[in-house]
Amino acid sequence: MKSAQKSDEEATLENSLGYLVRDTHRLIGKMLNSRLERVGIRVGHWYILRSLLQEENITQRELSARIGMNEPNVVTSLRALEKQDIISRTVDEKDGRCKRVALTKAGRELAFSLLPIVREVNDIIGGPLNDKERAQLITLVKRVRQGLE
Repeated sequence: MKSAQKSDEEATLENSLGYLVRDTHRLIGKMLNSRLERVGIRVGHWYILRSLLQEENITQRELSARIGMNEPNVVTSLRALEKQDIISRTVDEKDGRCKRVALTKAGRELAFSLLPIVREVNDIIGGPLNDKERAQLITLVKRVRQGLE
């Protein structure tokens, strides 16, 4: 009887690691989106800008893989960002089929101006944790992610 009871407890959503991670991701996305929308930026666009702050002049395919967004959606977002002069796309010198993506001066300024918003969200996320717990959580989440790749 005890093992059946334990199985029932493990089956609840509140004890499901997958559900908890997914629901937490949903809540974080909602919070980030509401703050970014105030300045006219979509979350998907932020992921692109943040990735390009780390490394520019990467291919659209590399960008897509880094942010976990499918290529057609990335291309649609890049077109919108290019129209706003936030990013530029150039044909790859070695492979004319590929386009490389970089931030424009305005795009770099915009991305840096958004960092305080993202820091605020990260501070809220980590708010209930002390520094040691936050570092442990980051380590554990990275380990889980690595195990799934």
